[in-house]
Amino acid sequence: MVKEVIELDGTVKETLRGGKFRVTVDGQSREIIAVMSGKIRTHHIKIVVGDRVKLEFSPYDLNNGRISFRYSGFGKRLDENDGIANEEKKPEVKHISAEDIIVDSDI
Repeated sequence: MVKEVIELDGTVKETLRGGKFRVTVDGQSREIIAVMSGKIRTHHIKIVVGDRVKLEFSPYDLNNGRISFRYSGFGKRLDENDGIANEEKKPEVKHISAEDIIVDSDI
């Protein structure tokens, strides 16, 4: 028996109840409903909004899919308010010179 599967990549746009996700397929403007595969559930892999995932579809139903893989290395998450990916900001470092330091004997 040959297993016919269509594989596409997508981005998670929304988390729904019951372990389902609304995913936008790359290169297309359509959104589909996807569930996590059994291996992702058993290994407790977390999927959040903004993650890039690999989707599997049956050739008989292209509106529902299964998330079979979560790509790593995508540390940017979508902000809930504006939907824009925020980068981590490094703290600002203020450099001071030797003249700026006040010693008790100078007072």
